[in-house]
Amino acid sequence: MLSVICCTARQEAGIKEMLKSLEKQTHTDFEFVLVDKAWESRNGAFILMLDNSSVNCKYIKDESKHGFVSIASARNLAVESSDGDWIVSVDDRTLFYPDTLELHAQAFEEGWDGMAGFSDFHHEGVFAEKEPDKEDERGDNPQSGHGKYASSNFFGYHMGFSKKAWAKVRGFDENYDGVYGWEDCDFGLRLGNAGAVVKLGTQCRVLQIRDAAHGEVFQKDDAPHAITGGHIRWRNDRMYRLTLMNRGRCRW
Repeated sequence: MLSVICCTARQEAGIKEMLKSLEKQTHTDFEFVLVDKAWESRNGAFILMLDNSSVNCKYIKDESKHGFVSIASARNLAVESSDGDWIVSVDDRTLFYPDTLELHAQAFEEGWDGMAGFSDFHHEGVFAEKEPDKEDERGDNPQSGHGKYASSNFFGYHMGFSKKAWAKVRGFDENYDGVYGWEDCDFGLRLGNAGAVVKLGTQCRVLQIRDAAHGEVFQKDDAPHAITGGHIRWRNDRMYRLTLMNRGRCRW
């Protein structure tokens, strides 16, 4: 069985639309696990939404004290609460194409330890003014070797991995809690460095929606950030130190 996991803190998360796309999957042996950091302000709205869906759902209240931006610990909680042998982790503004989970199931059956999924983007509102819709065009690299190139392309928008591989590298590094970004890339790097074989899933795609709600959490004045290559990022120096340290931490 597959477990689709999603962690959210946004008030306007796109869970309803995501569930509709999950109801249309050609592969039906899966569960949906939602970890909600903003559960106290929802008055049970998400529980009712999940109950009304034909998808097999689990709702987890994140009652930890790890802080508002704690996606690493939230993802670990989702995996720990899941029943699937293969985990599909996505952002809360995600729509699935009908064959997305079928391709994930194939990757698991083929024996991969993980798969870096692809994400196309649809922009609305202010995002549409800045850039057009676009397809993920990373492509494959014949020189990648043993999945190391693929593992460095793990992004939180869309990634798959076996629960066994997650346990081998001790999950997502919760030292990243409190930092915007890179806990997902770090996880992929540690998988690759540990000898896991990761597929670059060029055909396995989801559609990401970028609109006003997408930027709701990440446009905070007090967000930790760093300047990289002349551009401000929603990150800080701690994540770079962690990533460098983790590159040599785990072996398969």
